[in-house]
Amino acid sequence: MPSKRSHGEGTLRHRSDGRWELRMMDGYQKDGSPRFKTFYGKTQKEVKLKLKEYQDALISGVQLDTILCFEDWADTWFEGHRDNIAPTTQESYKYCLKMLKEGFYHRPLTVIRPIDIENFLKGMRRDGRSDSYISKARGMLYQIFQKAEANDLVRRNPVRLAEKMRATGTAKRKEAFTTAEVAHLMKVLPDDRMGLSIRLLLGTGMRMQELLALEPQFIEEDGSVIHIRQAVKVVKGT
Repeated sequence: MPSKRSHGEGTLRHRSDGRWELRMMDGYQKDGSPRFKTFYGKTQKEVKLKLKEYQDALISGVQLDTILCFEDWADTWFEGHRDNIAPTTQESYKYCLKMLKEGFYHRPLTVIRPIDIENFLKGMRRDGRSDSYISKARGMLYQIFQKAEANDLVRRNPVRLAEKMRATGTAKRKEAFTTAEVAHLMKVLPDDRMGLSIRLLLGTGMRMQELLALEPQFIEEDGSVIHIRQAVKVVKGT
């Protein structure tokens, strides 16, 4: 049997299909008849949350017909933003975006709070993510919600109010050949294209992308100077 709730909270009932239904009066039609809004959920808590979000959106002026879940809006944001990202950077953006969507998934944008952002970033740290990657994820979240705020999809950007994660100060140590190892490689590498290429990398500090783009005209005739004029870009392994 439906249970009456206090003013503005509607009527709550447990349906025969197992779902909960909350029905509330939401103004009047043009002909003067009452207009109703209905919310469904697996639990009472879920439908009450949907009602609260709807009422909060009414108060704040959010466009109710465009309330989106995080996953859908994140994809929309990326498609509009990808032209501003270099092809080589797009792949790392996609990977980070995939992780964000797994974290927030189908949650409506309007229900994500600063505490949710903080808990997500803390979870990244527990999973062993680096400070730089956590910072990148936070920056991407900020851009996603900033665009949503600009389009009246949320009242305010929750990332702006979320506390920043402190850096752990444990930067990953970069590995490099020792002077003795470099000398040994120079001696034992074969005198073929691969061996000479590796010698060139070790002896000059040239990057692989610069070596692959090297052309004869960029090398002085006596071999004394190599001019770095270009580099290749690797996109999806190509």
